Amino acid sequence: MKTTPSPDLILFDGLKNILRILTFHFALFLWFWKSPSMFLPPIQITISILLCYIHQKEVSEWTHEASHYNFFPGRFWNDFLTNTLVSVFSGFSIAGYRRRHLMHHRFSDYFRTDDPDT
Repeated sequence: MKTTPSPDLILFDGLKNILRILTFHFALFLWFWKSPSMFLPPIQITISILLCYIHQKEVSEWTHEASHYNFFPGRFWNDFLTNTLVSVFSGFSIAGYRRRHLMHHRFSDYFRTDDPDT
């Protein structure tokens, strides 16, 4: 099953996606840089776990969107920017994720035992 880029995705949307990802990355970096001097360890650890969870959830969502070519207009730029800005935190390329994920869309009813995304 092939996925084609969404015709509704325009350059402005792609730039917003990049800005959002960079903002999440920067916020996480800033937290780990500044928080040790601002909070007691139990508070810092609790908030750190929460922020890492939110960051990983965003990475997962953007990887999924990019597998359908909905991160940035143009296949090359979609994949290049995803591998550069997003996949570095998940440890796998968008092409590898896309191959596995599109097997999931081959099924007419999802979440079966032989569905690779369950």
